[in-house]
Amino acid sequence: MTQPLFNALWSTANALGHPLFIPIYGFFLVQSPNSWAAVQWINFSAITILLVVMPLLIYPILKRSGRVNSLRLKEVKERPWPLGINVLLLCLLLMVSAETGPIEPWIQLEPSLFHFFIGATISVMLAFAMSLLKHKTSLHLMGCGGLASFALILNHSVTEIPYWQQSYPELLIVALAGILWVALARYCTKAHSAMELLSGLIVGAAPQWLIFFS
Repeated sequence: MTQPLFNALWSTANALGHPLFIPIYGFFLVQSPNSWAAVQWINFSAITILLVVMPLLIYPILKRSGRVNSLRLKEVKERPWPLGINVLLLCLLLMVSAETGPIEPWIQLEPSLFHFFIGATISVMLAFAMSLLKHKTSLHLMGCGGLASFALILNHSVTEIPYWQQSYPELLIVALAGILWVALARYCTKAHSAMELLSGLIVGAAPQWLIFFS
């Protein structure tokens, strides 16, 4: 009974913490569920198409060409192409939403969400560089670390009241619990070593905090 329960917990964590879903989670952290104007629908559609649908459509091409073997990217040699393509898609999203850029912006991201995707782009670029150096950093922890950092930054930015009078401590506990759950799932299913999990967490979280303090 215990083993099936743990298997279900690890499978759920692996699914919910998949890096493909992190952009959607980031969007919903910023977007209020009670105010969906046309611009929010456009933003949601652009993020979903560029960062979720496009990678899934490109995946069969990469698999047929022998670049990848599965969506899990178990081998480090499978990672450069998907990560490189993801960097290009993130840059495209930033380009079409930047107020000062080579083209007229056709989506209007919230400033905080725009900064989140800048940090995400840096994180994926670092993961791409690590894959070229044959280091298999955890993409699940990279995404969760970046998302948790973004949530904590948002919570701090939207209010000027002291930390002890806001929900920051509770949010920190939830963020750490989520990261621990995904980390245990990746470790117990032998997807990553402890060092790969730690490097993924740092690569995901550090750019978000660097952008916030810069």
